[in-house]
Amino acid sequence: MVVEGDLYVHIRVSAHKKFTREGNIILSEEHISMVDASLGTEIDVGTVDGVITLENSSGYSERYGLQVVGSWRAALA
Repeated sequence: MVVEGDLYVHIRVSAHKKFTREGNIILSEEHISMVDASLGTEIDVGTVDGVITLENSSGYSERYGLQVVGSWRAALA
């Protein structure tokens, strides 16, 4: 017997220890010293694809943040 109709699947995603999500943006928070923020440094940052090295220039301000563009394979729906 075949029953026709729609199937609705509800998926709930558990919170991650390191990453948070705001819409299609995946966020993580890294801490650096005031000296490194002022003078510039390279930091290793964990992403969903693995660890990458980011270079922040001297005079970095936390209100701007650092963005890694195109680091994930697909857009989140």
